[in-house]
Amino acid sequence: MEVVHLDSQPTSDLTPSYTSVHDPLFPSSDNLQTSDSNDAKVTPFFGLSQGNSITMDAPVNKVTEVVQLESSDSIIEKSSFYFQEGLRHHNEGHFQEAIDKYFECLSLKIPIFGKEHVEIALVSNNIGTSLECLGRYEEAYKHHEMALFIYEKISGHELNVATCYSNMASILSRFGKFNEALKYYEQTLKIRWSMLGNDHITVATCLANIGSVYLNMGNDGPALSFQTKALEIRKKHLTEDHILFASSYNNIAAIYSRQGKYDQAMELYREALNIRIKNYGENHFEVGSSYAHIGSVLFAQEKTDQALVLYKKALNIRVNWLGPNHPSVGTCYNNLGLAYEKLGQSEKSLECCYKALEITQESFGEEHPEVAIVYNNIGKSMLSLGESKTALEVLKKALWIYSQSEEETAEKAVCLSNIASAYLVLGDRETSLEYYKEALNIRLKGSGQYDDETAGLYINIGNLYYEEKKISEAQTHFEKALEIYTRNKKTNLSVVMELYGKISQIQETKQKNGIASETHFNSRLKLFNKNVENKSEMIPKSVASSISHSKDGIGRKKMMKEGKENAGLDLRR
Repeated sequence: MEVVHLDSQPTSDLTPSYTSVHDPLFPSSDNLQTSDSNDAKVTPFFGLSQGNSITMDAPVNKVTEVVQLESSDSIIEKSSFYFQEGLRHHNEGHFQEAIDKYFECLSLKIPIFGKEHVEIALVSNNIGTSLECLGRYEEAYKHHEMALFIYEKISGHELNVATCYSNMASILSRFGKFNEALKYYEQTLKIRWSMLGNDHITVATCLANIGSVYLNMGNDGPALSFQTKALEIRKKHLTEDHILFASSYNNIAAIYSRQGKYDQAMELYREALNIRIKNYGENHFEVGSSYAHIGSVLFAQEKTDQALVLYKKALNIRVNWLGPNHPSVGTCYNNLGLAYEKLGQSEKSLECCYKALEITQESFGEEHPEVAIVYNNIGKSMLSLGESKTALEVLKKALWIYSQSEEETAEKAVCLSNIASAYLVLGDRETSLEYYKEALNIRLKGSGQYDDETAGLYINIGNLYYEEKKISEAQTHFEKALEIYTRNKKTNLSVVMELYGKISQIQETKQKNGIASETHFNSRLKLFNKNVENKSEMIPKSVASSISHSKDGIGRKKMMKEGKENAGLDLRR
């Protein structure tokens, strides 16, 4: 299971949420202002390692003598030079250097214009953007708020107000406050529509950001709709190798990946990679981000060795560009941990996950959804090592973090499913059933009604009902899982075969007990055979009577041995 954080999504780049949610390693491309033109121009987004904290007042005394000795025109010219240098450093990915230049600019401008002039708002906005790229989100938010405070006091700066809304939404989304982020993005969109029209390039950026928030909330339908509209607008204005197309392809690929459409996702991720290499070269951190996303698709396709190679490439690039403590480096360790766990190297997995936890806690604090993702993966590795009680404690830490938000995300559903698996291993079937049901309810409320993770939850619940001799409830859940599988061309055939066998067994039991049993079993068998692409692997018509029945439940023996159940358990970027 994958959590995606997308490109033009305001957050950072991802686990396999499907969240997280962004390839947003970095802020969306509409965050940076190049002049006080009441509109933020579209530029690439970047990110780097932390520097010292900064305050607005720090540089002012430093230049008092210069102000007294030089004319205002000369000082303004020098401040413009520092501003342009800040832009250059930012676009080259040297974010601390950009911040230093912006503060040099401020130190010259504040004595001339005061602290509430549009020139100050312009620089403050860009400081916030560079700070966000460094992962210093709280500082960044304060600078965007400062810029907004100034712009709102001066008429004629509606588009700059919209840019501030967008930048603040970016940071709110990074902290998992998706509903608040949506409100700011919707305000941004309303202003831009009214002043620029429906097809302006910055409208496309806003649509893409809204789509990314919906993706992180688990709403694939609206996410795909907004991303597609953004792509259509960009095609009207930009050349085919423009860097923003990489963002569009990346974001749409993230949706396809979560829906299990891995071939389509891979094609778009590779297009994004090619555009980034063409624009930036082989070793740029956005290229590393593409490697991470392609790795996540390979991971989902059970090509774990190949995924591991790309995760390592992504890690090396990010450390070189961003330093060892950037949030996206934590994401890389998280992904490596998942790959090692899948390869059966649980101790190595835990080592990587604990590195990810240290970086993520330092970047976001203890209560951030990104921290919950890492806790979830640590708990999963502990389950594999047979440390079920410790795993349960860690998983409940993750659940507590998710419970601080009113939003019921797919990541929370994964966490609930893992907790259910831990209780099952510990022999508490009743509590396990409660957590599986809660996970299923969340997925059914979102856009995951017909994916394999939901089918896995139906199977796990069906297994528990079957063991309790509640065969009608078990059959209902098995058939719902079967319905999902018959919709999907590529699925786990061995599990489907077991499903048919289990349903057949239940039917036989009902007939022996004189219980009427209405089922679409035979029609579903035909439908599945029709949908399976590889004809040699079709389930034979006699499957209902020929499949052996496992008393451990569908998929249970292997999964129980590994300390988990069929539901999707992984959260990676």
